[in-house]
Amino acid sequence: MNKKLSELKDEDMLIVNGYDVVSKEDFLNDFQFYKNNTERVYTTTQYKAHIDAKDMLEDALEREYENNMYEGWFDNIVNDATEDDIKELQKIVDRILSRNESSNICYIEDEIVEVDIK
Repeated sequence: MNKKLSELKDEDMLIVNGYDVVSKEDFLNDFQFYKNNTERVYTTTQYKAHIDAKDMLEDALEREYENNMYEGWFDNIVNDATEDDIKELQKIVDRILSRNESSNICYIEDEIVEVDIK
């Protein structure tokens, strides 16, 4: 299903030609440029990263085990990590990811936009 550009809100974010992320308002302000240089326009879905601390820790420990450590090391260390340890790590990761919300965001192509203005 296509969306019409004229029906979108000015603050709605668009992906133009697969790489240029702009608001509808900016797209319209620069329409003379985009008019002749646009192959496709999409609405977007906003994505914010979420990193699971337990998975992150296990991945790091697995890499260390494969590179340097003795047999059984990975299981020993994973068993030493408590729920409280994981909760503390998760708080730190979440704090880092939420510190500057404009940095922890990306946009994914969603629906095709019909540019219904000339």
